[in-house]
Amino acid sequence: MTEYSFKRKKEMYECIICLEKSYETDFCSAGTDNCEHFICEDCVHQYFTNALNDNRYTSYDLIQCPSPGCKEYYVSDQVMDLYFSDTEAEKWWTSAIGSKAYIANKVSCPMENCHAVFDVDFDYTKQCTFAECHECHRGFCITCQTIWHPGKHFY
Repeated sequence: MTEYSFKRKKEMYECIICLEKSYETDFCSAGTDNCEHFICEDCVHQYFTNALNDNRYTSYDLIQCPSPGCKEYYVSDQVMDLYFSDTEAEKWWTSAIGSKAYIANKVSCPMENCHAVFDVDFDYTKQCTFAECHECHRGFCITCQTIWHPGKHFY
């Protein structure tokens, strides 16, 4: 008796940036449910780094697909979690926060020589709120982005 092996054939796809072909699992698809364009992991790193210098963005929470005419967006948090190391993601968010673009729910430590970035509930940014940096362990005001000022309210 002859045995047959039914294996699903893996399809090759082409990166829309570098035009290299690879398997679907090697491509970024974070947060783009309706997008059918593929970007390889190497290009997604470069594309997100270049996006920080792109003046068309008023927010870095979402980064538009690089295919001309495509209206879909990559969710930056998801891309960072899946394709960037913790160090790379923190460096990217620090650069993004340092730009003039708005980033929802992200703050960086205002202390000199500390560039920690972390998520903050938006409700806490409406009034002076104490936070302790998870890296340098110094206290600061989330709203004012200065060292903590007990008893003073600037909202």
